[in-house]
Amino acid sequence: MSGMTSAPGGDVVQRKSATALERAIAGQPEAVSQAITSNIDKLRAAMAIVAGARRVRLTGVGASGFAAEVGEHMLRAIGVNATATNAFDLATYTTGFEPGDAVIVISQRGNTRYPLETLQRAQQSGLKTIVVTGQDSPMTGADVVINTVSQEESGTPSASFIAAMAVIAAIAARFEPSSDLASAVPTIPESLRSMLPSRQTVSQVAEVAAESGRRTLIAGAGGLQPIARQSAFATKIAAHTMIEGLHTEEAIHGGLLGLNEGDLLIHIAPSGPAGTRHAELAALARTIGVRCWKIGGQPDENAEWHTPLPNVPEVITPIMAAVPLQWLALEIALARGTDPDSFRRDEPLFDRAYARIEL
Repeated sequence: MSGMTSAPGGDVVQRKSATALERAIAGQPEAVSQAITSNIDKLRAAMAIVAGARRVRLTGVGASGFAAEVGEHMLRAIGVNATATNAFDLATYTTGFEPGDAVIVISQRGNTRYPLETLQRAQQSGLKTIVVTGQDSPMTGADVVINTVSQEESGTPSASFIAAMAVIAAIAARFEPSSDLASAVPTIPESLRSMLPSRQTVSQVAEVAAESGRRTLIAGAGGLQPIARQSAFATKIAAHTMIEGLHTEEAIHGGLLGLNEGDLLIHIAPSGPAGTRHAELAALARTIGVRCWKIGGQPDENAEWHTPLPNVPEVITPIMAAVPLQWLALEIALARGTDPDSFRRDEPLFDRAYARIEL
């Protein structure tokens, strides 16, 4: 079966009643460009801290936590000893902080409980700290504070997630100024722009995913595994539907067993080390009648839909691969008639529930 491909380039057509999420996704190329160019000196200072650290601990919760996981892969790719841990765990359990560690705290709003507590614990331990946070964030006091993009109007994170990953990529790129990674980082805004027209293909996939009783699984490996999980997370927020994100191997070793004929597999599969395994996953899915959407790499006979990714080093493909999956969260929300911006606080039951907890 030949796949339908979303062509690069072109304009994104917005509805007159565009949601805040829709505006944020479309505005990401400019937002990310500004986040990088306005923080050149802070990126240089952050790189010096990372270069001098025995080990780098990255942390956050929610979308920021997934950005920390992607950041771990980016820093490991250049030889940095990096580990990502959920901020709740670092704030609550034994941290394992040791002299010479540096801590990168990612928190868009800057007032989330456990990232704040993690920052305090790191500072009390005498560690160097870097904060990646949004504009007008109250999170201050770190050795380096990098303010990225405006606070999200939507309850579904998008631009802040992309910008946090782009900032970590920019820090990593400074280690090897003549590397392919360093050459690719300045092109991130344009690469993001090339992904915006993927919405045309996404709208077709969303029609399937939004059907009553339909189950959807997103799979990725390496730095794309956090993208699979974050995209499922964002779709729950936007569309109030159950969708799962797993590592490619977890999908093969049992994750697919939760799907039935006619359900949907989305696999993020750029050309690279995981390519062969993704081909096997797609063949397995199609054999049992699961419909497939492939993001990245070459079109596959087992994929009903295909969305290409820009030709950039695989380590930064998570930044671009996130865009069609952001469109997916929005399109499923529109198909289901949910408000992707409200964090479900427009419903009295959820509003009362969340009013009782400190985020």
